[in-house]
Amino acid sequence: ILIYGRKYWDEVLNWKAMVRWGTINEQEYEMLQFADTVEEAFDRIRAGLEKYHMDAEPFLQAY
Repeated sequence: ILIYGRKYWDEVLNWKAMVRWGTINEQEYEMLQFADTVEEAFDRIRAGLEKYHMDAEPFLQAY
């Protein structure tokens, strides 16, 4: 799960409180990835594609 704009979302949602209250569990929290720039978001998406052995080339060629 990619969250864009950590500073904003950390103010809007208290992630650790959500874990404490059971709104989300620790495993779900650990799935969160944060990006503050388009480049960082793109790198995280690319890394996920590569990690799960998806062919990223057709996707990347579009950009």
